[in-house]
Amino acid sequence: MGVKTVATLLSKTLEQTPKFSGKPDQDADEWMKDLTATFRMAEITEVQALNIIPTFLEGHPKQWFNENNTTFESWSLFKTRFLHTYSSPSSKQIASNRLRTRQQRHDEAVIEYYTDVMKLCKLVDPSMTDASKLDHLYHGLKSSLMKEVLREAPLTPSAFLEQARQEENLDCLVTTAAQQATDNNTQATTY
Repeated sequence: MGVKTVATLLSKTLEQTPKFSGKPDQDADEWMKDLTATFRMAEITEVQALNIIPTFLEGHPKQWFNENNTTFESWSLFKTRFLHTYSSPSSKQIASNRLRTRQQRHDEAVIEYYTDVMKLCKLVDPSMTDASKLDHLYHGLKSSLMKEVLREAPLTPSAFLEQARQEENLDCLVTTAAQQATDNNTQATTY
């Protein structure tokens, strides 16, 4: 990719980054992780990040920043104080409840389910063991995939993902082949 294309993509990414308003439906931790990743991708230094952060805040968080900006000696200090101020004390409990009840939807790909469960595991306990993560992954996996994944007994979440994706692909192939056979039989009987 050309330098101009990369610059355009980075510019659009920064423009599309949602502002933090402190509303109850916003997760301060997730927002900060996403923003930090965007800054890293755009190669924004910590000094630059501290200078431009007000453009990503609105409402009372922006007011909070303006009232406290002289105390933010570094980006890491800002992040610590921001998260202390805006992280929801119940976010871990909400994530835990979601993790306990998380089920793979009928139309949901394994990778989507896996990514969400792993994110919830990290929110609930950043040092959660692989065995616990596997328990959560198995708990909500579609029953059509469960038997074969259990048979392989993966020992890590990444091995679980690999096995579950293999089974998902096989299910898709079998379903497609069965559908084609049904279509062929229907066409043969109509002639």
